[in-house]
Amino acid sequence: MAGSSSSSTKVSLKLLIDVKSKKVLFAEASKEFVDFLFHILSLPVGTVIKLLRKNSMVGSLGNLYDSIENLSSTYMQPNQSKDVVLNPKIANYGAHVPLLSLNADDSMNRKFYRCASSHVYVADDPTALCPQCKYQMNTGLTYVAGESAAKEAAEGGGFVKGVVTYMVMDDLVVKPMSTISSITMLNKFNVKEVGGLEEKVVSLEMKEGLMLLKASLQCKNVLTSGFVEAFAMVIPAQLTSEAVNQLREGIDLLLGKWTALQMAIHNEWGGRDTRQKVQQLTVEIHQWLIRPSEALYIDELENLLDDFMLSLNTEIDDGSIEEIANELMIMHKECLEGKFALIEQLRQSIPTSNHHIQVVNGGVDDSDSTSSSGDESMEIADS
Repeated sequence: MAGSSSSSTKVSLKLLIDVKSKKVLFAEASKEFVDFLFHILSLPVGTVIKLLRKNSMVGSLGNLYDSIENLSSTYMQPNQSKDVVLNPKIANYGAHVPLLSLNADDSMNRKFYRCASSHVYVADDPTALCPQCKYQMNTGLTYVAGESAAKEAAEGGGFVKGVVTYMVMDDLVVKPMSTISSITMLNKFNVKEVGGLEEKVVSLEMKEGLMLLKASLQCKNVLTSGFVEAFAMVIPAQLTSEAVNQLREGIDLLLGKWTALQMAIHNEWGGRDTRQKVQQLTVEIHQWLIRPSEALYIDELENLLDDFMLSLNTEIDDGSIEEIANELMIMHKECLEGKFALIEQLRQSIPTSNHHIQVVNGGVDDSDSTSSSGDESMEIADS
């Protein structure tokens, strides 16, 4: 599913998280996020399945969708199409709804027709015959929006007004937000110390929209499942001194296996001091992981890595940033538990003998090229 504007649409959401229980108490939401939640209820089942099929659709409806898709059209009634259930038309509310915007072809923009001579009858089928003159009703009609549509567009469209901030609970209960309602919610959750809470602003795009759609069909703690768990949020405990040292070594080892980063070092894409910059990155990652009493979010770590690679004039789109960030979070979690299995695996993967760097460029093997330190092992391919 792709929408022409969905890729550039972002919606912000402020989460209030209980650090101890790792649960979202509630969220402060803008009109755009509430419009998205309302929009979910307007989606046909077939559209929901189509959206989630590649994101682990739960239950058997995904199998039903696949079987209909694979069914030969010869088994369908002459006046029926599989698209009616596979790609159902979606109600058009006259305004863009963020996060799950669909292609224009999916939207239910019905067309109406009349015959060339009579203005009395209207049909939605251009092959229909006019009851009066018996000619085909194939002259298209143009819809003219009234003043209410113009007013709706001026107010931002969608479903709800943007005059207030909305409170969205973990189970997606929506209500207008006020100072009194916030205090009431804190009392309801028996919050004794405000210091045990953390505010986290998250940005939602298509991926997060689909994640929330899926979570809303699976559980009642949607915001916790969609953000705290899915984004691999970790509430750091106190690392032992041994774990701190092990973690530092593990970061070095992992970055040493990151092909894109090592290519940037070898080719000095960030300048002659590229290697020194990478050493500073190791320090920054280490400090980020061991910072006390703050929740860690994998998307922040991904942004840190992405920004650093861009500073080296290197744009990464091979998924390796996400992989490295995920391994760093796993490594950190193991260190919290006093386990160092991943770090040991990285140690074991290092060759025992020194090797030279072999650069393959356009089929030319520069076997005499060596690393500046003489003890690195890596094969770099420039295409």
